[in-house]
Amino acid sequence: MYGLNLSLEKRNFMERMLIIFIALQPILDLLTSFSLHYLKSSLTVGLITRTLMFGITAIYITYSAIKYRQIKILVYFLFLALVLILNLFIGHQLKSTFNLVEEIKYITKTVYFILMLFSYYFVWEYIKNKQTDVLLNKIVVGMLIVGIVMIVSLLTGTAIKSYTYGFGSKGWFSSGNEISAIMAICSPLVIIYSFNHTNSWKDFYYWIPTLLLLTSSLIVGTKVGMISAFFFIIVTIVILLAQLFLKSKYNRRKLIVNMLISVFVLASIGTLSQNTGAVSNIKQNSQRLEAKQQAEEEMDAGTDTGNEQADTTQQTVKTNKIIRLLLSSRDIFLVAKNNEFKQASLGQKLFGLGYSTTNEKGHTKMIEMDFFDLFYSFGIVGFLVYIIPILYFLYSFFLALLRNGRAFFNFDNILMFLGLVIGMGISVVAGHVFSAPAVSIYVAIIMVYLYRNNQTKMIN
Repeated sequence: MYGLNLSLEKRNFMERMLIIFIALQPILDLLTSFSLHYLKSSLTVGLITRTLMFGITAIYITYSAIKYRQIKILVYFLFLALVLILNLFIGHQLKSTFNLVEEIKYITKTVYFILMLFSYYFVWEYIKNKQTDVLLNKIVVGMLIVGIVMIVSLLTGTAIKSYTYGFGSKGWFSSGNEISAIMAICSPLVIIYSFNHTNSWKDFYYWIPTLLLLTSSLIVGTKVGMISAFFFIIVTIVILLAQLFLKSKYNRRKLIVNMLISVFVLASIGTLSQNTGAVSNIKQNSQRLEAKQQAEEEMDAGTDTGNEQADTTQQTVKTNKIIRLLLSSRDIFLVAKNNEFKQASLGQKLFGLGYSTTNEKGHTKMIEMDFFDLFYSFGIVGFLVYIIPILYFLYSFFLALLRNGRAFFNFDNILMFLGLVIGMGISVVAGHVFSAPAVSIYVAIIMVYLYRNNQTKMIN
């Protein structure tokens, strides 16, 4: 078999390990935080474990691609490896400051998503004749751990602040942005679990993981967490209400019970939100930007020569305020990186600038908007090669949507799709998704779920 042969026992072990690995994600993040905050070591358990999984999944994908005659997947990885090698070579030749370790770390973090995507694509073959909900159940276990940690850390006064000069806490986790993105992306999955297991009032406790997770999303203090919490519970209520008036495979009792519990959850987080960091941070950021924009407006007003120009300036100021509030001033770094890209050589434009260049203070700074970071880091060719699997999965998903029509619009599919949209949206606006292995694994699983649940047997 092309020189690679894994016994059935070894292959099943890898697949079971990948399934358990999902539930272990928050534990790895906690151990990472412990190493960073208390041991002051960047060599963390999470880093070591995910690096090992990087190698294990590469072997597993290679074997599975051969076993299921998906050679095109191997060809894709060869192309990806080629453009990444060219990226490193060009960076070594042209960049004044080139740190090979940092470059490889960034590549490993971003390629991790691709490996997880194809790994769980093949894992589906292992679980499809058993219980495909096993992946969803493991995510719920992980999010239950996250919710408990967030609440316990807050109640015991041991939570780590999300921001140095802001409000909110990130529990015992190391990155507020990452844990916020994780909770936002996984919220619809946990809601799906709660809905599927609640058939009557006696099953209300299945909604506890949802209430814990949405409350925790508010505690972190990020805009992403707060917006996603309200968005998904409101969407859930709307879907259930629509199902009551449309032909549905669910009985009315189930729909009514779940809708009323959802309303209770919405009321609960609505009450709690007023005392959480997210609202306070938004107000603080708005006031800070307003003061800055007012100063800029006053400077511009002194140089205006007419009312039309003054109105234009005022509108620009308002637009900038909204954009900077949403992007947390990431637009400034985007402009700087775009200028750097314009001045780059042809080779760098095609294969990327590499990991962020070093500024005059010796520090590196990414835009923290994933798709822009990927584009500028890997170049036109590298970026296109990187997103091929994403485009293919999305294309197949929308093709299934067109074929299945109304049958597609069920509770699970709608919420999973919105979870994917939120994940993509966070990656564009706030980053820390495709460049964060702790986050990207969940996006990969959602994409596989949508792809596999809405396709006939794809591996021939």
